[in-house]
Amino acid sequence: MNLAIDFGNTSVKAGIFENNILKEKLTGITSVELSRVINAHPDYNLILCSVSSESTHFLNLIEKKDKLTILDYKTAIPITNLYETPETLGMDRLAAAVGAFTLYPNSDCLIIDAGTCITYDFLDAKAQFHGGSISPGIKMRFKALQHFTAKLPLIDTLEYVDIFGKNTSDAIKVGVLQGFKGEVESIIAVFCQKYPNINIIVTGGDISFFETKIKHSIFAVPDLVLIGLNKILNEQINV
Repeated sequence: MNLAIDFGNTSVKAGIFENNILKEKLTGITSVELSRVINAHPDYNLILCSVSSESTHFLNLIEKKDKLTILDYKTAIPITNLYETPETLGMDRLAAAVGAFTLYPNSDCLIIDAGTCITYDFLDAKAQFHGGSISPGIKMRFKALQHFTAKLPLIDTLEYVDIFGKNTSDAIKVGVLQGFKGEVESIIAVFCQKYPNINIIVTGGDISFFETKIKHSIFAVPDLVLIGLNKILNEQINV
């Protein structure tokens, strides 16, 4: 059994895999709760990727570390990483690219991860990861408007408002969500023009926004990072 763990900026996600099938997903779980699960199953093979300092506390709680792989830029992966500064690359982005390779081999892929930040990454048909771009996620945009102004309220809903808002709350929603939609569609259009057969793969906490708002054909894969982590872990086990 494999346990893939993704420590994100805002939450911890974990998946239990058997024969490459995701049997169970753990979300909204604390590091203490997760460590109890692992310590109760010492036969699990583990892989961890993290962009959060919370993972340090978690690692201190793990009793058996001999089956643990911590993903970093030196870890062997089944794709070629062409990022010029691999040591600065978020490991969740790399794991998502491996997930895309696992599900769509020999294909050009644009991977959009809509979480705390929204990242756009390109994996070509030769399994080469080229990097991409990073911009603020939806909730970060709402928080920035509230934080850097004196009177604008904090919006915490993704309720969509078309074209214009007739009050301040709706005006913020239009500005943030229409702006976000325009950004995403513009980036997708650029990639589709250059790579006509590209797969658009969307993951992350705000994945639901894409299902009805983006006009391009997309593949929604909520567990993309976990799938990639499981693939990487299997590579380590089979060495």
